[in-house]
Amino acid sequence: MIGKSKNTDKENNDTVEKAIVFIDGSNLYHSLSENCNRFDVNYEALCQKLCEGKELFRIYYY
Repeated sequence: MIGKSKNTDKENNDTVEKAIVFIDGSNLYHSLSENCNRFDVNYEALCQKLCEGKELFRIYYY
């Protein structure tokens, strides 16, 4: 799930979309185990890919 918010840059009045990523660690771990047989995930790169075109504001791993 990716949450979105809009932030206005006061200098040039552009709107920047921000994204927050929530990662269900247990679900991801078991999905990777069953489907990929690997666990070496670069969470920063994964989240950047999910948020292409937006500013990644925060990552929550639970």
